[in-house]
Amino acid sequence: DSANIEPILVLKNDNTTDDNGISIDFSGKDTGANNIIYGRIATKFTNHSTEKSHMIFSHRNDSGTFAEWMRVSHDGNVGIGVGSNLDRTLTIGTGLAKTSTTTAYPFAIQSSDGSNAGRFSMHYTGGADAGSRKLYMQMEEEGVANGGDIHLNPHGGAVQVGSTGAVTSGVKLEVNGGKLYVPSHHAQAGTALIGEQSGYAMFGS
Repeated sequence: DSANIEPILVLKNDNTTDDNGISIDFSGKDTGANNIIYGRIATKFTNHSTEKSHMIFSHRNDSGTFAEWMRVSHDGNVGIGVGSNLDRTLTIGTGLAKTSTTTAYPFAIQSSDGSNAGRFSMHYTGGADAGSRKLYMQMEEEGVANGGDIHLNPHGGAVQVGSTGAVTSGVKLEVNGGKLYVPSHHAQAGTALIGEQSGYAMFGS
């Protein structure tokens, strides 16, 4: 609640043209003594009639290009690495076209180690069509090895694949509309596979 917060600094742009705005720039010199803008916090007035605005954060990337890196849209959605089509609460851009087969690494939950950090990483690889695009989730030690376990609902609940309906009572893993396939392995003692007419499970081949 900001009702009782008094402004100390006010920056104003009286132009009522949509998509204009105002910014705070952070400037310095390069080695050639040229004035360079290294960072910017801006407000973009996207619609003066309905009083909508975006907050935009920009800086210079690894190649020295001045570019936007984060935006908070007028409806509160946040984009990191992407400034448009923000129809989710948080959108993280890959910086690549959806048809690119280069793997992008847009997201990680990481330990505080300065090197060889332990982390959960999500990778994305594009493709020519929706069916060929892939999302990977991996536990890893940065630059050392891929390893570690991913636990889903370790304290209760179930996991469902292929549906948003209710999980069958008493089931921990439910796969709908497809196959459960475990290649080159054998069913172990104490395990059970219960099939239905709509699908099947395959082990070993």
